[in-house]
Amino acid sequence: MFFYREGVQFRLMKVMIGVLVFFVFCFFGAYEFYGVPIVPESERRLASILLAIDSTAKSRDNEFQKILKNLISKFPNNTEIKILGPSELVYDFMKTVRNRTLEPLPVSSSNFWTQDMFEVLNRTTLLVPDASFDVFNPKVSFSVLRKIKKNVVKTPFYFEGGNLTIARLPNQKLAVFMGYGVIEKTAQQWQDDNPNKSMIELKQQARRVIEDFFSHYGLSIVVLGDQLESPHLVHIDQGVLFIDKNTVFVADYQGRDFAEVEVQLQKYQMTLENLGYNLKRVAYSDVDLASQKYRLNAIVFSNGAFRDRYKKTVIFPVFEGEYRFVNSEIILEPRVQKFTEQLKNLDIEAVSVVDSLFYKFNGSFHCLSNVLE
Repeated sequence: MFFYREGVQFRLMKVMIGVLVFFVFCFFGAYEFYGVPIVPESERRLASILLAIDSTAKSRDNEFQKILKNLISKFPNNTEIKILGPSELVYDFMKTVRNRTLEPLPVSSSNFWTQDMFEVLNRTTLLVPDASFDVFNPKVSFSVLRKIKKNVVKTPFYFEGGNLTIARLPNQKLAVFMGYGVIEKTAQQWQDDNPNKSMIELKQQARRVIEDFFSHYGLSIVVLGDQLESPHLVHIDQGVLFIDKNTVFVADYQGRDFAEVEVQLQKYQMTLENLGYNLKRVAYSDVDLASQKYRLNAIVFSNGAFRDRYKKTVIFPVFEGEYRFVNSEIILEPRVQKFTEQLKNLDIEAVSVVDSLFYKFNGSFHCLSNVLE
């Protein structure tokens, strides 16, 4: 009889533990329950970052290297910097950088938009598009990626990292934010293998596949927009900058020439407001869009150990015509100063870096980098 009661008690204890685990899982989500937490980009501390060099950086004294070194100089002193690119260029660049921890990642060829290569899930795992989708860095092998993070997970859908990010919602939960292009381009990739399915069916299927994939990690998805992005604002990181669970900076189009961008951004704003975010609008003009000058294509990181309880830093681009030098000091034009004040009013450290090159290729410092930790 004693052994019977002990068995009942043991089984009852297992049931109670199971119920507790269930509620913990439901409340916190898989991203909090499993051993390695998922940390959204805005909560990372810039302990480690990936940059890349390509053939445009052949000369030590050229513009590419000057901007890259200036950008690196703004990172915390303890930031580990991984440099991806052809061996000769990587080692040549490393010789010009002093007092920094740089780790070379030699490859036969690369593209300098490291943000589009993958999404960081946590400190051990990268999410990369299936190899059949990868059009940006075909020569970057999984063995190289595993030097960045030991686990490399192929996704069953297509994405570009600048159009997909993990952020914290106002209710404290995590979600994957993506532009509609992730769904649209995945469906396009599937067309040849599914000639009897319409694009509507393929897009519905793509959304289900994406939702199922991220649900495995306890993440919901939020799609910004409902059609393929404008060629003048192709990724959400060109017009949206997540600061924390309460605050998002979002582009606010003020012009006449790009009506499709105005509609696109209005949909972004509506979705983010409905989720409960406090929006900080940043004016984008016709000139900005025509010349691909995206102020919000910036790097955000946290200077401490407790999420949302410590100061944030935003490293943002300043473009040609927006600054002048007076006695070696950079003076920003009023419109840029207004953005700086918006950041400072939120107790965010504002760090400007001149971008006289990368914006010409339809991106800037966020596209150029991938914050790993």
